[in-house]
Amino acid sequence: MDDRGKPWQDIAEDAGVILPKTTHFKPPGLRTVEPRSIRRACKSDEGIINAVCDEEKELSKPQAKERVQFSIKQLLYRPHSEYWRDVCFSDEFHLGIGPQITKYIKRKLGKEHRYKPQNIHRKKVTVKDTKAKAREEGHLNLLSVWVVIGYNYRKIILYNVSNTVGKMTAKVYTETILPAILDDFTSQGLTLCQDADSAHTSKVTTAWAQKHGLSLLTLPGVSPDLSILETEAHPVKRKFHARRCITEKAAMARFEQIFMEELDQNKIQNLYDFYTLRLWDCRRAEGQMTKF
Repeated sequence: MDDRGKPWQDIAEDAGVILPKTTHFKPPGLRTVEPRSIRRACKSDEGIINAVCDEEKELSKPQAKERVQFSIKQLLYRPHSEYWRDVCFSDEFHLGIGPQITKYIKRKLGKEHRYKPQNIHRKKVTVKDTKAKAREEGHLNLLSVWVVIGYNYRKIILYNVSNTVGKMTAKVYTETILPAILDDFTSQGLTLCQDADSAHTSKVTTAWAQKHGLSLLTLPGVSPDLSILETEAHPVKRKFHARRCITEKAAMARFEQIFMEELDQNKIQNLYDFYTLRLWDCRRAEGQMTKF
């Protein structure tokens, strides 16, 4: 990985290529061929380009081991993708309300226009890592919704918690969220797949599910690639933030329209039809993150 990140001239020299010299007049003399010439040649001859390297979180050995064990167990229990059709995937979405999201504006081309004061969006929140702090300080208003998606099922539940960061609590989960889906899940024989959030795995939640006959399946920690809902999360959020919503009511109406009406159910069902590929890929990657 480090070698492939070297400058073009270094890569060529390391490969034993004697770089040609080109004649120049200002100033006069011979110079080694420019990197862009090497780049063009590599692209033309071998289809090699210089591209941004996709990043994936490297999981610790215990995290990777847990994911492998989960995959093995589930492949034994549900070896074929069609056996996953009764599993519904869930998660919490925290959507910004107001003008705090990154803006896309129309402006003239060029750096001289890029940095003009009228083209700069000055924000209290500029990167993802600072959003939690911003929520604590009250800079960022959030719409917190719990969503669930299945082979032939969708549900949205708006919820409020006492903390300032929108984090789900066991109290809200067992008193607001789960009761709202209980009848649907028990009557249709569905299983709720949830992430490893502390509210989801608490003794309170486990006891509530056992008492009411709700089947739960908890994913390993740090496993967004094993959730079909996570696959659709980015497109949904991108659509939502394509237009600004000032009020909570307007934000909820917009999110409901996107999630309930604009998501392609055929695409979701296709993801179900090939779900076990995720588990097999997880095993082949020895528990590390997969392309999903």
